[in-house]
Amino acid sequence: MLNAQTLRELAGFARAGSFASAHPLLVRSFRVTASGRGSRQLVVSWECENASRAVLMLTGAVDFAQEVPTSGDLSVRTPRTGMVFAQLLAWDEEAAGGLEPTLVEMREFRLDAAAVDLRLSANDLYGKPGELLRLSWQAKGTSCVLLRRPLHGEELDLPPWGSVDAAVDVVDDAIELVAMSPDRERQVTRICQMHPVAPEPDCLLAELSTLAQPWRDQL
Repeated sequence: MLNAQTLRELAGFARAGSFASAHPLLVRSFRVTASGRGSRQLVVSWECENASRAVLMLTGAVDFAQEVPTSGDLSVRTPRTGMVFAQLLAWDEEAAGGLEPTLVEMREFRLDAAAVDLRLSANDLYGKPGELLRLSWQAKGTSCVLLRRPLHGEELDLPPWGSVDAAVDVVDDAIELVAMSPDRERQVTRICQMHPVAPEPDCLLAELSTLAQPWRDQL
C-alpha cells in the first residue's frame, strides 16, 4: 500500500500512475465450451466490466481474431479437432486508443472428435456359391464407410449407413468395413465372414437333374 508522507511524494505517485482507477477493469467471466459432445462448434462467452474495447483471438484448431463487444457470446465452427487457445484482450478507458491491452485473459480447450461406432447386421453369412446375401451397416461419427473385399480386389466408398448384396464365393470370403473420424485420428473396423455351404445331397441331385433335362428332351 502506498503511503505519501509529503505533498512532493504524493505528486510523485501521481506522475508514476501509482493510483488505481476508481473503476478498475475486470473480466467477470470467460468461458470456452463445445456446443455438444463430439461437436466442432465452439461456444465462447465473456463479460468485462469497465472495459471500453475487447478483442477475441482463437488459435490452434481454428484461427479467429475479431473485435467484439465488451460482453457477449458467439459460436465458431472449427475446421478440425484438437487444442484451442483462446485470448480475450481488453482495454480500459485510459488505454482505449493504445495498442497494448490493459488486461489479457487466456483459456485452453480441447475439442475432441466424436466417437466412431460401426455396427453390422451380421458377423457371419452362409449361403450356396453364387447366392446373393445382404449385409447392412450403420456408422456414427463419420461421413463415409470404406468397404473392402480383398479376395475380389474390391474397394468402395459408401454412405454411413446402407446395405450391399454380395455373391457367395466357392471358398471362404470376407467383407471388411472401415469407419474413420473426419480427422482420420480414429477408426473402427468390422469384418463379416462369408461361408459357402455345400448343397444337401437331395438338392444336388435335383440340380443335376435340372441341368440334364435339356439333353433328355433332345433324345
